[in-house]
Amino acid sequence: MNELIKTRDDVIDNIKTLYYYLKNKDNTELFNFASQIIKNGRVYVVEIIDSHICFAPSRFVGYKDNTLEKHKANNEKNGNDTNAVLYSLYTRITDDRLNSLFQKELAMYGLSSHNKDFWIPKGTSVDILLNNAGITIKRYWLARVTSDDYWQQALDNHIWLTQQRYGIQNSTAVTQILDCVRNIKTDDVILLAYGNEIYAYGNVMDCPFASNQVSSLADVIKNNKHQYNDGIVRFADSDVFYEDLKDGCENWGQRIVVDQWHYYLDNTSVTTQGITLEINQGNQRMSICGVSEKFATEKINELKKQFEMKDLFISRISKLLSENHNIILQGAPGTGKTYLAKQIAIQMILEKEYDEKTASDDEKKKLDKQCGFVQFHPSYDYTDFVEGLRPINDKNGNVGFERRDGIFMTFCRKALEAYKNTKDKKNSPKYVFIIDEINRGEISKIFGELFFSIDPGYRGTDGAVYTQYGNLWKEVDCFDGGKKFYIPENVYIIGTMNDIDRSVESMDFAFRRRFAFREVTAKESQQMLYTETAMTEKVDEIIGRMNALNDAICPDKHDGSNSDKKGIEGLSSAYHIGASYFIKLVNYKNEDGSFDYNQLWNNHLKGLLFEYLRGMPDSEGKLKTLENAFFGKQS
Repeated sequence: MNELIKTRDDVIDNIKTLYYYLKNKDNTELFNFASQIIKNGRVYVVEIIDSHICFAPSRFVGYKDNTLEKHKANNEKNGNDTNAVLYSLYTRITDDRLNSLFQKELAMYGLSSHNKDFWIPKGTSVDILLNNAGITIKRYWLARVTSDDYWQQALDNHIWLTQQRYGIQNSTAVTQILDCVRNIKTDDVILLAYGNEIYAYGNVMDCPFASNQVSSLADVIKNNKHQYNDGIVRFADSDVFYEDLKDGCENWGQRIVVDQWHYYLDNTSVTTQGITLEINQGNQRMSICGVSEKFATEKINELKKQFEMKDLFISRISKLLSENHNIILQGAPGTGKTYLAKQIAIQMILEKEYDEKTASDDEKKKLDKQCGFVQFHPSYDYTDFVEGLRPINDKNGNVGFERRDGIFMTFCRKALEAYKNTKDKKNSPKYVFIIDEINRGEISKIFGELFFSIDPGYRGTDGAVYTQYGNLWKEVDCFDGGKKFYIPENVYIIGTMNDIDRSVESMDFAFRRRFAFREVTAKESQQMLYTETAMTEKVDEIIGRMNALNDAICPDKHDGSNSDKKGIEGLSSAYHIGASYFIKLVNYKNEDGSFDYNQLWNNHLKGLLFEYLRGMPDSEGKLKTLENAFFGKQS
């Protein structure tokens, strides 16, 4: 009978033997044997050898001076003998960090396996093992905020608040939470949740404040209190957790700082579903709990996908605008062109992730100053846009007229001032002017001689022109020292237009040449549906109805599956219906939580489609075909 190990040194000798086999790839028999052993074990001993964390199955390391031959001779053994002796030297645990390291170890030999249990030396911990091996492993945490007030604090200050006060909360709950908190390290990842929805993630940072007030989490857990009531309190056993009690101890002060809340979604469909089996510290009823890397990574990828569906399209158009200075977003009704234009302006001006709820006052002021907006209509003209005469009263009550800047000239003056005050002209502040429904105005009448100046090749003084009311300019009106007007290099123009608006004649080619055109398709607009929390559970069904209706109007030419569909003769993809119409479903909910599609059809879609079909042969039959497509009925 083979002798069982007696010391950890015996175990380490066996681990060295196994790793010698693994590294001896030229000996196929040894390598294949070792590969099967390290892959198929149930519980693994963990030891640091030459500063490297090694893993070996308990049944292999449990016999003294084990080898390939000895192990094959012990095939009838089931591991109970080796487990009994290992209990005297090691502690059996489960740990997601060791699982992560184990999978990486297997990958070095082209192997993989499911999660395992581990034996670690008695009197040590996983943290000590990792520190001794010089390994830093991120841990992942799900942290909830359960109050609107604290939620806003968390967003505004890039923090997470534990919302626990000593002596108020159940002492067991406080103990469990602080036990989690004291394991959080710099660079760990926190998933920010409200209820069962996950909104963002952040990377943990050190406490940003120095303080002579230092407490101990271990003492707090033991005594359920600490001695400080005001100011910043640090904790000797945590570099990241601190209390901000500058407004007194009656206010929540416990918090952890993150670099920022990445991929923040105001409306999210990323949920905590599946967390029950992925918690490795605490429980899901607590305001914070440790979760597996697998769970956290999946949720972060979901956030990223939703965020990019909203913002990647915006980033691409922002680049197009930066290169061309002028763009027009055109598309079918309800594709969110105006919303996109505003988001593009934000991207250009702030060049960072932005949400109105989390934006600082400075960011909001910057947007208000550097983003202009106007909506054209048939009666809009040059005097509104560029400059014109406006009635005034003199001191005697007589009515006269005075030249005044229009909305666009005023905007350009602000942009020029910022441009002149910037040393690095290439990085001067960007000013973005949005013209909504640009084709509903009489373009040549509104722009006048600015047709020349808006050309991207003639921005700046190269495009300076005398305006229609230039002879009335006073000294204070002079533009950059002269009586000619031009559009500064840091001004960008975004127009939106609907090609099927029959009340407006086509834009002339001279104007079109000065703009880059980007179509916003109905399918691209579907990203808006993912940002509506109320639609989370039914978004696939809604998109299915939307696609069915649009395919019945005109099949998507880029989708081969629709190549046999005919659609309505005379209608093109410009007549597709965008997601803005379908978002209206949030206003039409039944008592059981389902959506009332009849209301959407009767109140919004039917009238629009009737206008599409007006004057066509058998318009009623065609409308019925579209209705059947929307409701999923056979024609």
